[in-house]
Amino acid sequence: AASVTNTPLHEYGKTADTINLCFSKALSAPFGSVLIGSSSDISTAKKYRKWYGGALHQSGFMAAAAAIALKRGLINARACNLLATRFADALRASEYFEVLPVDTNIVLFRLVSDGGSFVEDAEKQGLLLLTWTMGWTRAVTHPGITESEIGRATSILIAAAENRLLKFPSNISKERHLFVARS
Repeated sequence: AASVTNTPLHEYGKTADTINLCFSKALSAPFGSVLIGSSSDISTAKKYRKWYGGALHQSGFMAAAAAIALKRGLINARACNLLATRFADALRASEYFEVLPVDTNIVLFRLVSDGGSFVEDAEKQGLLLLTWTMGWTRAVTHPGITESEIGRATSILIAAAENRLLKFPSNISKERHLFVARS
């Protein structure tokens, strides 16, 4: 959100008692997050984390991945958000998809009519899709995805939608989560 709105992180800090920063979104760390807040709030959070079994042993390698993500993070987040917007705009320009507004690196879209699952067609072209929710497909960009892969994914999805809408006009579309497969 900070990279999209050009709002300094400390400005967000003025609006809440605690802030959670996730490293696994567009920052591309394998996992993890940090909680930022007062000493009292952090002490309380640590207590609850231990109660719920959240303590980790030998977590230095995870901290190293998070440190790298933080160094590169805002640049990567901005690029990921731009790719997500371009992907959404390309799908929106077709007649086949309804696309929700994009605020981050997540794109939600679905077929405009019940066209059946186009997953098999997309998979044959190297675009892997998994279930998400209520007919919506969820695509998430990350720094490993390029502009040309966004174009390829868009072309594959449009072709798959055309194919399914012509073959199975009365089927209910399945929900899927998007991953771009490398060729």
